[in-house]
Amino acid sequence: MADEIRFVSLDAAGTEDMTLTGYAIRYGSESELLGDFKEVISNRALDDANMDDCYLLFNHNTDNVLANSKAGTLSLTSTAEGLYFRAELPDTTLGRDTFALVKRGDLKAMSFAMQVEKDSWDVRQEPPVRTVERISRVREISIVPFPAYSSTNVEAAKRSLDDIRECISCVTGKKDRSAELAKEAESILNNIKKGNTP
Repeated sequence: MADEIRFVSLDAAGTEDMTLTGYAIRYGSESELLGDFKEVISNRALDDANMDDCYLLFNHNTDNVLANSKAGTLSLTSTAEGLYFRAELPDTTLGRDTFALVKRGDLKAMSFAMQVEKDSWDVRQEPPVRTVERISRVREISIVPFPAYSSTNVEAAKRSLDDIRECISCVTGKKDRSAELAKEAESILNNIKKGNTP
């Protein structure tokens, strides 16, 4: 089964460590015109998708590897909005250059390569709309200049006071390590207030 490649957009913000976050796939968002049709990814499309060995690439080039889910440098999570990713870029020329371009806002788009297991078509619309109902595998996601899905995004991760407060409110509602995590979050917040970047 051949991979189908799609493109999406991203936003960027600044941080000191080279971590990128964003959405590689947005559910329910209509793509740009893909030849003679448009496309929408169903919110259940990734329910059983294999993402165990997914790569983050630059512009779909396998010579430009930035992170990998199997190695633990790329994490992928299906949320209510779509496929969220977090990637730790390598301290290489490619990693530093990519991070700088995202941070400056020169690169704002994501793309993905998928293997579609099930889809449906609405030919009553012009152009027709394809709905991807089930994806069997996501082989790679890429940072690209030109997206097919303008709703996708990538940004340089940053820690803000609002992020920390959200973290505190999130972990305090959980059992297990909630007290320990809340204490860590409070410590980070205090360091930020003192002008120390975590």
